[in-house]
Amino acid sequence: MAGLYFEHNGLLNDWTAANNIEVVDAGQPLLSYDAEPDGHGVKSHPLREVTDFIARMISSLPLKVYKREPDGSRIRVREGPLAALVANPSGNPAIPPSAFWYALIQDGLLADRYLAIIDQTNNGLRLKRIPPADGNQPSTISTSPPAQKCG
Repeated sequence: MAGLYFEHNGLLNDWTAANNIEVVDAGQPLLSYDAEPDGHGVKSHPLREVTDFIARMISSLPLKVYKREPDGSRIRVREGPLAALVANPSGNPAIPPSAFWYALIQDGLLADRYLAIIDQTNNGLRLKRIPPADGNQPSTISTSPPAQKCG
């Protein structure tokens, strides 16, 4: 799968503007709220304890797939591609679903960004978590080798 590669977020912003892509919520990473210049505020125990608690609680909730019937009722779907994806989002039996959701929720809590893409494999669908880029990594739209280099 070909993708775009950007050396820094400024180039990504230019590309989205040139292609009439509107970012509705640009987001605000928790890291930018850090009042301490050395970054210890974000690494502080109380902040990590709270975000860990939120992510653990949400990721432990059971996710189920339902089908809406014409009469308005719903029946639980236990088989099929969507049910299998929700039951094992990473596609790896060694990674519990709660660990996948925990990592995705922590991305949202700490970086105000989270992303998972649907990936088709020989064994069916899986969700592939794309971690938010930190300030030292280039932003990517795809994890595949770059098709073109901007900048």
